[in-house]
Amino acid sequence: MRTLIVYESQFGNTAELARAIAASLEALGPIELCDVRKQTFDHHGVGLLVVGGPTRGHGVRKALVAALEQMPPDRGTAAAVLRR
Repeated sequence: MRTLIVYESQFGNTAELARAIAASLEALGPIELCDVRKQTFDHHGVGLLVVGGPTRGHGVRKALVAALEQMPPDRGTAAAVLRR
């Protein structure tokens, strides 16, 4: 199963958490880590989508929202959210 971990990290804490999650999921198959401020990602064929980012002012930062809005709804993908 292909796993995509999409995150935004302001001070590095969320990036560290994303890397730890990736390490724990390695046995499931290929994993792609994507910092939305630095790169784009391919969401096709993803079996598990993990999304994480800091919340400021009780909301998700704009770069993460913009990246997720690129993705069409996919009812066949499992998803998880991490919040730091």
